[in-house]
Amino acid sequence: MEHLQLLDALRTGKKVPEGPVFVFVGPERYLMRVAEERLVAYLGLSGRRVLWADETEEATLLQELTSPSLFGGAPLFVLKRAEALKSLDTLLASPHLPPVVLEVHDDLKAYRQWLRGRGLKRVQPQALARALDKKYKGKLTAVAFPELGRGSQREREARAFHHWIQSELKRLGAPARLEILRFLSAYLPRDLTAASQELQKVALYLAAQPQATTAEVQRLLGTRSTFNVFNLTGALISGDIKRFIAEFRELQKTGESPQGILSLLEHTLLDLILVKAGLPVDRPKFVLERYRSFTRVLTLGDLFRLLQRVRDTEIRLRSRSVNAPVAVETLFFDLLWWRTASSSPSSR
Repeated sequence: MEHLQLLDALRTGKKVPEGPVFVFVGPERYLMRVAEERLVAYLGLSGRRVLWADETEEATLLQELTSPSLFGGAPLFVLKRAEALKSLDTLLASPHLPPVVLEVHDDLKAYRQWLRGRGLKRVQPQALARALDKKYKGKLTAVAFPELGRGSQREREARAFHHWIQSELKRLGAPARLEILRFLSAYLPRDLTAASQELQKVALYLAAQPQATTAEVQRLLGTRSTFNVFNLTGALISGDIKRFIAEFRELQKTGESPQGILSLLEHTLLDLILVKAGLPVDRPKFVLERYRSFTRVLTLGDLFRLLQRVRDTEIRLRSRSVNAPVAVETLFFDLLWWRTASSSPSSR
């Protein structure tokens, strides 16, 4: 299978390979990362966990793969430099394997030895994927990531990154003009997780300001408060303590005033109340999807109680005797306790 077929299957939910073992072959690392992120979302996993096959003993790798996570939530294991594995058969024969991706790049010397050890010739990614599927039929899913175009590895990665940004903004319902795409390709970090977070913020802005200039987008990327509150709300509602604390600390780093933080949270909760009540909300498609997922675990009563707690704190901040940053921090951690104290918030 080719990577576009896998991405389409994950998008539509049709003909999705069962896994749990995927072998990604080819030179396009960024596209592999995109597919891994989509697998995480489709399978409802907690994220990616990267292991290096050339730096870890195979017995240790197998133990890592089959041991329960200590951090809660099952991850997608990504085994980089999988060419270093002496035997795929040992891995495939392991019981209770979690979802795992083996990355095989054809620009490494170990790649040729890896092929010879499996009786395969050096072929294009598409042909190699077919050969692996045939050799290990029913035991793994091989996905080809063919080269996007000629040129150096750096040039190919730049093209892949540009195409990924373009496709992500389209997926988020906010296609951008070429000048914006070129700016984002040069400006954003090449870490797809970090870049994805920035693009969601850009999509929010472009949905409201489709004719935004490059300078305006650049200024936007210097502020994170709105998006941090959006993520913080999601972590609060899901009861994810680790992510909640991380998002709260990031929000503090933005320099947003305590009053500004409460105002952003209030607007987010008002949006959630409208969504829960089935009323229209003018937000990008991906935001509405997240809002709907948030509201599945809360009643309207829960949301109104949260909103009242926020407004009570706003009233307290008007008193000069209150330490505003401490009051806001206390509010957020009280809300987190409220959410995690019971599996059914509405029962409180």
